[in-house]
Amino acid sequence: YSYRTVRNSRAFWKRFLTFIKTKKIKCICNLKHENVIEFILTLSSLAVKTVNWYVSYLKLFLKYLYLHKLHNIDLTLSIPKMRKYSNKNIPHTTWNEEEINKILNAIDLNTSIGKRDYAILMLISHLGLRISDIRELRFNNIDWQRNTISLIQHKTKKLVVLPLFDDVGVSLINYIKYARPNVNSPYIFLTTTKPFRPFCCD
Repeated sequence: YSYRTVRNSRAFWKRFLTFIKTKKIKCICNLKHENVIEFILTLSSLAVKTVNWYVSYLKLFLKYLYLHKLHNIDLTLSIPKMRKYSNKNIPHTTWNEEEINKILNAIDLNTSIGKRDYAILMLISHLGLRISDIRELRFNNIDWQRNTISLIQHKTKKLVVLPLFDDVGVSLINYIKYARPNVNSPYIFLTTTKPFRPFCCD
């Protein structure tokens, strides 16, 4: 390997192993989807190119664990698709974990709109779903038994299968049971004013 590849690999492992130690994960077999997302969030202050390097190393490592039966879950499903910018002058903004939590905590969960918006923002912040996909999200896209969300992406027209994290699932259930209008519609998210209808048909 080139010197640059070796250098980047060492930098990745130093950061990743420090993260593992901080989270007190004693066995790599105990690594969870949430840990993968948390680690990626720690990269928010780095340059986009560096983040892409680190995420590629992480993906290779997690795939190795799964293929060699060192972990019973394919954790690469937790890794969001990273944006690559061909023009370094194009500005980009990445929210860190603290900023995301501030936004989520500012939502009033005592209202129907708040429960709905909170569930939507959880899907965006934790799974990286586009708003176009969320607008068209249906009940049959969710497998509650396997804790996954499967859908054909609106932009790419490709099938993606994402893990349904516990906190994301709870936010969806809270909206569906206590805030969603009692309307017979296959779409999950509806408007809050009559006539109630899905956003994709608004």
